[in-house]
Amino acid sequence: MKHGDVLGYASYTIDGIEYKTDLVASHAVEQSKLFFYLLDVGIAVLLLILIYFVFLRKKKCKFYEFKGF
Repeated sequence: MKHGDVLGYASYTIDGIEYKTDLVASHAVEQSKLFFYLLDVGIAVLLLILIYFVFLRKKKCKFYEFKGF
């Protein structure tokens, strides 16, 4: 929203006379960036988990071990 944008309308009655006015933004408001920060943190956590499982985890698989005769 920018300064001066009409946000809505108000109507009220005083002593039988009806008044109407615009509700106008008094200052500019930026959109929240919280979603993008949380998305960045989530991607970083997933990458760290992926790096752990691919490179740092010791591979112990008994199924493929050769036991001999």
